[in-house]
Amino acid sequence: MSNYIGRYLLIINKLLITIIFLAKLLFKGNSKKEYLIIEFKNKFCLKINKNSKYLEIKDKKDCNEIEIIRLNSKPNSIKRIWEIANIINLLTLIPYKKQFERLLEEINFNFVKTLDTNKKEINYILDKKIRSRLKILNKINRFKKDCYYLEVLYKGKVICSISPNNNFWCADPFIFKLKKNFFLIFERYNPNTKFGQIDYIPLNNLDSRLDLKADSKVIKTLIKIENNHLAYPSPTNKPIYARQNKNDLLPWILIDNFSEKSLIRYQVGIKSDKKLYVKSKESVKNANLIDPIVINEDKSQISILGNYILSRECCILIIKKKKGGNYFNGIDFSDIKFRLPLHFAKSRNAGRFFIVQKEFYRPVQITSPVYGSGLIIETYTSKKILSKRRRYDRIHHIDFGSYPFITYDYYLGRNEIREQIDLFERFT
Repeated sequence: MSNYIGRYLLIINKLLITIIFLAKLLFKGNSKKEYLIIEFKNKFCLKINKNSKYLEIKDKKDCNEIEIIRLNSKPNSIKRIWEIANIINLLTLIPYKKQFERLLEEINFNFVKTLDTNKKEINYILDKKIRSRLKILNKINRFKKDCYYLEVLYKGKVICSISPNNNFWCADPFIFKLKKNFFLIFERYNPNTKFGQIDYIPLNNLDSRLDLKADSKVIKTLIKIENNHLAYPSPTNKPIYARQNKNDLLPWILIDNFSEKSLIRYQVGIKSDKKLYVKSKESVKNANLIDPIVINEDKSQISILGNYILSRECCILIIKKKKGGNYFNGIDFSDIKFRLPLHFAKSRNAGRFFIVQKEFYRPVQITSPVYGSGLIIETYTSKKILSKRRRYDRIHHIDFGSYPFITYDYYLGRNEIREQIDLFERFT
């Protein structure tokens, strides 16, 4: 207990020192400089523009790593000092950035989909098809608030789209396969209530294009909890655990309940009229983990990779199962086996992992200067070494898990991202 108290006192002390330090510099009336640079030994360089709404963080050992954080407070205000002080305090506590390769050791590759294709075809889709769609989507008029436009490609051709309106917008799309039927499953968000639900549409006719509005009656609701925000319905690629009953081999989806800070897994079945329904569920409380993906499971426990919301770190959460039942025990911080600050803004999953010719692909979100700024698809060799990174601005999420189906959402919000594209391109 004394160790915990000492640790928290140290954090508070650092935070107070940071606040005093920033207050002196930011409110110094005779200063001619318009910006302040703070360097952390062998770690980060922080650049603060006094009258700007952005803060720049650069990794001193890796010039490819840079982040622009959008500050919410007014310049030269107490709230601005508090906001920056929290960021500085967090940066001082983070150990030096480590590569994602270490996390690869924890992933059971039986839970990662190996695509029946080759690297040349995937490269063509990523470098030609996706980028050509971006050129078209960039011409769509922007909304003043956050929202997303969703598309599904099949063999490189758009077969479905869902555009936002004032009532709903859709995000976090996945392709869900059940008994030879394909479904688009996603979060549908209501900006008025600020709650999300898990909805779906069947992908029946692959020869024609289906263009929908986010409030279309074609969209069916699968999971909704009143006054709760549900998101990121990631499917498990293989049965969670092969049980005796054939019905137990039905696939599952894992979602995060942002409102309750919990994770819930739903086993999904299909009716004779090709409508989906929830057969059973398992939940775990007090899990501050968002954008979760199952990476391993056995009879006693399950491993989930996601973003630890309190510190924006990538981590693996180990959840032990109850004896004699499928429900999980509650968790605490000690259940986090591995915490990895890949990058302050690049620690969130942006879709399922996939493997092509023994190479591992991981989509990861870029959340600065605003949420929805884009994503990077990282490629790792069979020896688990990072070999390539591709950046896609304004794509927030992409799913290759049921290739040749590909689905992604595109950020249609404010033009703010455009202000920082040139800066990002100099470093990535």
